[in-house]
Order: sequence, then C-alpha cells, then structure tokens
Amino acid sequence: MFNIISQPKSSIENPYISVVVIAYDRKEFIQEAVKSAINQTLERSKYEIIVVKNYLDDQIDEFLNRNNVMNIYSDEKTAGSKLAIGIQNSRGEVISFLEDDDLFLPLKLREVYEIFKKNKDIVHFKHNLIGTRKVEEVKNRLNEVEVITSQIKVFHIYELNSAKKIFRVRDKYDLGYNSSISIRRSCYKSFIEDVKGVNNWSDLLFFFLAFKMHEESIVYVDKKPLSIYRIHDSWSRYDTNTTFDNFVIKRVRLWEEEIAAFQNFIKIILSTYSDKDSVTALIRWLTININVVNVQLNLTRGSRSTLEEILSLIQTGMYKKNAKILLSIPLIILSPLTPKLVKKIFMLGLASSMAVVIDDTSTLYTPRKSS
Repeated sequence: MFNIISQPKSSIENPYISVVVIAYDRKEFIQEAVKSAINQTLERSKYEIIVVKNYLDDQIDEFLNRNNVMNIYSDEKTAGSKLAIGIQNSRGEVISFLEDDDLFLPLKLREVYEIFKKNKDIVHFKHNLIGTRKVEEVKNRLNEVEVITSQIKVFHIYELNSAKKIFRVRDKYDLGYNSSISIRRSCYKSFIEDVKGVNNWSDLLFFFLAFKMHEESIVYVDKKPLSIYRIHDSWSRYDTNTTFDNFVIKRVRLWEEEIAAFQNFIKIILSTYSDKDSVTALIRWLTININVVNVQLNLTRGSRSTLEEILSLIQTGMYKKNAKILLSIPLIILSPLTPKLVKKIFMLGLASSMAVVIDDTSTLYTPRKSS
C-alpha cells in the first residue's frame, strides 16, 4: 500500500532518468541525500526524483515539495516493496537508486545519462563508491575525485557462463550497493513481483535478473567512484567498534539473512528457468555461496560442516585466488572438538580483516604474570 503525498509542482515532461530514494524510519540524512541528487551537472529537465518512505515529517515533506520531488508514503516493510513502488511510479528510461544515507557525486547522473544513451543494449550499470565517515572531507576534495578516469568493463550476459567467471566479476567489481546501480526500466518492469519479495541484497538481485534477459544484454561496470557510501553508527552491515558478543550476534544474523536471500534468488531464477549456460552458472554460484556461509555459521556454533560445504569453500578459494580462505579448514576440523576456542579465533580473525575493533578479547588469552 502507498500514498502519493505530493507531486512535483512543475512536472518534468520527459525525464530520461528517475532517481529512486528509499527510506525506512531514519530521517537524519535524507535531505542531504536528496540535495546531492538535485545538485547534479546534468540538466534538471532530464531527470526526476522520487522518494519512498514509511514516515510523515512536516519539515522533510515541505523540503521535498519545495524541491520538486515526488513524495510517496508506504507502510510496506521490505526494501524490495519500496523499490518496486518507486519503479512503478517512475517515468524515466533509466532508474538510478539512492539510499537515504548515501550521496551522489555531482557528475553521477551525467555519466549515467551518457552511458545509457550511447548503447541501447545496456541493462545494468554499476560504478564504484567512496565509503567514508568523513563525508564533508570528501565533498571538499571533489576536484580530486572528478578527474579520476573511468575504467569501464563491459560484459555480455552470455560471457558469464561459469560460476568461476561470476566469482571473478563479483570479487573484482563488487556488484552490490544500491546507490551505485542504474538499470534500464523497460528491461526490468516484468520483474517487479520478483523485486517486491526481497528485503535484503536487492542490489545483487538487479544484477542477477539480468541473467533472465536476452543473452546479448550488456552489463557495464566502472571503477570510477560516482557516489559516497556513508559509514555511520546506525550502519546496517557492520559495527566498526563493538563487543565480541555483539559482533557475533550481528554476523550470525547477517549470514542467516544472506542464506535466506540467496535461496529466494534461486527460486526467482528457477521460476522462469532456461537451459542457458549463464543461468545454470548463476544457480551454481548461489549454491556455492550458500554452502560457504553455512561453513561460517557452523564455525560459530561448533557444528560439523558437510563435505559439500567444505568443497564449496575450497572452490571459492581457488576461484578467488585467495589462499587465506583455506586457512579455515583446520578450524573446521577442530570446531566440534573445541567449539568455544574455534569460534573465538574465527570471529576475531574476521573482525581483524574487517577492521572492526573488539574491546573484550581478554578472555581468549590471558598472559601469565612473570615471576
């Protein structure tokens, strides 16, 4: 269910791009996010802005109305449902997504406009981001960012015909984060119901749905940053300073959500299954990832991992050319024997690799006092 609170006062006649901003509860960043979409080098007549949020706020609603933004209230719980509402109410040929706590860099929409205009076969475009807590510092150094040269890689869907190739692309270009994604609306409108059912990992779903399209469809990825990914205390994915127990609880919850999301993706892909090599490869990639996440969960629970799960872990290490992944194997063997110690070693190692500060590690090792 949704309700359009306000329409733009001066409707843009034929917007080429629709910027869709979604927000859930959080209010402190949304005006800055919308301002970043307004302050673009691309002419305002070429794009519209749509905000889908689950709250009413006089100050924010007045700001959106004053700045010619479509303001939609929705009580839908899932992020996918809000994205679907934004897509359904959009008029642009291209949709660029923006999270309420992130920012577009000023050149973002011009780059998107030029890329999609030049090639009608592009269905999905993903660029790099700058992840930072120091947003103002990045904004003050935009001249350094704007001169970064684009490093565009083009993929036809038919080229991604093995799990190994998908691993390499996913690992090298990091295909997640909604604020770095633009899609061709006409290619995705038949998948609206698929989008609605997703709460987490919707960013990856847009990439995966490209596999259900024509094999000549093109995905663009660019290492040039065009958005700012704000890291803050209410950041959903990771804490950068936390206790060990809280870190474990959050990681377990995220892994469980990842498994549920990937299992759902497999159902979505199989709902219109074809024998295309790219689709078969994608299902294999998702299955391997589910197995690897199960290994991580087993290490936190002292449970045994199956042979298939361990083989998936080894396969992932080989595909990613990352020997460090194989260091988990001794822990997998020891986990049922010394579950608490293995859990501590594994989670502290993970925290270290993620630059997370754990403030209560003393229980793992207490040095003996010298006599």
